[in-house]
Amino acid sequence: MIIPRITQNKTESNNEGSEPFNYYISWFQSGASGRVPIAELPTDVTNPSNIVFVYETGNFINWDSEEVPSGGQSSSGKYGYDTLLFNRLATNLGEPVNVVKHAIGGTAVKFATNTGNGDWNIASTQIFDNYPILRQRIINAENYIRQVLGKTPNLLAILTDGGETDSLQSDKDTFKTDFINVINGFKSLATWTNEPITIHRELGLNQNGVNQWMIDAQNEFANNDSQNGGIDDYYLIPNTGFTLLDTVHLDAQSVNSQANQALVILENQLSTLWK
Repeated sequence: MIIPRITQNKTESNNEGSEPFNYYISWFQSGASGRVPIAELPTDVTNPSNIVFVYETGNFINWDSEEVPSGGQSSSGKYGYDTLLFNRLATNLGEPVNVVKHAIGGTAVKFATNTGNGDWNIASTQIFDNYPILRQRIINAENYIRQVLGKTPNLLAILTDGGETDSLQSDKDTFKTDFINVINGFKSLATWTNEPITIHRELGLNQNGVNQWMIDAQNEFANNDSQNGGIDDYYLIPNTGFTLLDTVHLDAQSVNSQANQALVILENQLSTLWK
C-alpha cells in the first residue's frame, strides 16, 4: 500500500513568512555515500567548503568534517557524485549549499533483514535503522533553521542514487510501493513551498544484479504522475554511456557526468526559486 504524502509540513513556527532557508536531501546507497577515490575526481571536489551538512544535533557544519557520518566523504576517502554536484551548484549560486544526508551502501527500500546494512523501512522505530536516522536529521535540521537561524525551512530537491540491492531482492511492484513511500515520507517531514523535485540515476544492466524491471520502474516514476504510479517532479538521469569502476559502481568519468547532468536538472527546474 502506498502511503500518501502530506501536502507540505505545517509545523507551527514564529518564523513563518521569514526568509527561506533552502536545503537538499541526499540519500540511499553507495553511489551517494561515495566509492570513487578523490585522486580520480576533478579538482573541484578536493575543497568542499561550499557545502554545509546537517549533523545529528541539527546544526550545519562543513561537509568535509571528519565528524560527518555517511556524509560527503566516506571513511575510506572516497566521494560520490553529489559532492561534485553541490560544489558546482554553490559556485554558480555564489553561496553555500545546505544538505541533509544519510547514505549507506548495500541498503534497500524493501523491508528485509538480510541486506547487510539495513533498509529504509518507514515503519521502523529502531533509531539505528536508516530511515529513522535520516528522519531525525530532517527534523533536527528543520528545528535548527527555525529556532536558531530564525528562518523558514524550504526543501528544494531530493537526490537519490541506488536500487541495486532491491533489484536483487525485491520485485517491480514491491519496489515501486516501497520507494514511493520513502519519498513521500521525506516530503511529509519537510517544509517546502514548491513540490521538491527528485533526481535519480537510471541503473544499468551492466551493473551486477540489476534487472530490467528495475529500470522499467524508474522510467515509470518519471513518465507518470503520483496518481498513476509515478512520482511528481521526478527526473531520471539516463544511463547513456556510463562505465563502471567495478561490477556495480560508476567510475570517475561517469560520476562526473552524473553530477553535471543533475546540475542541469537543478538549474532548469529551480532557477526561479534562487532569485
